[in-house]
Amino acid sequence: MIHDPSSHEPEIDPQGHELMSLWQSQKKEYDPMTLAQIHAQALAFERTVRKRNTIEYVTYALAIGLTVGVGLEPRMNGVVRAGIALMALGLIFVAWQLHRRASAETAPPVGESLVEAYRNQLIRQRDAGRTGFWWYLAPIMPGLVVMIAGLWLKQSAAGEPRPRMYLEIALLAVVMAAGFTWAAYLIRVGVKSLQKKIDEL
Repeated sequence: MIHDPSSHEPEIDPQGHELMSLWQSQKKEYDPMTLAQIHAQALAFERTVRKRNTIEYVTYALAIGLTVGVGLEPRMNGVVRAGIALMALGLIFVAWQLHRRASAETAPPVGESLVEAYRNQLIRQRDAGRTGFWWYLAPIMPGLVVMIAGLWLKQSAAGEPRPRMYLEIALLAVVMAAGFTWAAYLIRVGVKSLQKKIDEL
C-alpha cells in the first residue's frame, strides 16, 4: 500500500521548538510609553533644562565678577589681567552658546506632535553635549593659561624660589586638568543618558 506523503505530520525539532519559545518569551528592551507618560517626561525634562541653564548663568555671572575683582587688585600684573579678560570673554561666549544650543523649549500639548517635539528636544540636547568640549570647555582654557603665565611672571619678579614656583604652578595645572577631565566625563555620561531616552521613544 502506497502512503500519501502529505498525510504525514511534519516532524518537530525539539531544539528548534525550544529556541522559538525562548525567543517569543523574551521581553522587549523598552516598553512603549503612553502619550501621557511622554508628556510628563517632556515637562520634567523642560524643567530640568531650565533649572540647569539658570544655575549655569548665575555661576558664569559670579565667576566673571570674581575674576574681574581679582584683576582689579593693584598687585596683579598686565598678563594676569589679560588672562582674566580672556576668561571673562570665554565665559560670556559659553553662556551665549548654552542659550543658542541647549536652551529649553516648551513642550506642546498632549498629541501626536508631542512625541516628535520631545524627541527633537532630546536630540538637540544630545548634539549639544557631543560638541560640548569645543563650546563649553575650550573657550575658557586660553584665559586660564594666560593667567597661569601671569602668575608665574609675578612670582618670578617677586624673587620667589623656583622650586616652590614649579610646585605651585604644577599643582594648579593638575587641578585644572582634573576639573576639565571630570567635566568632559559628565558631558559624555549625559550624552549617553539622552541617547537612551531617545531610543526608548
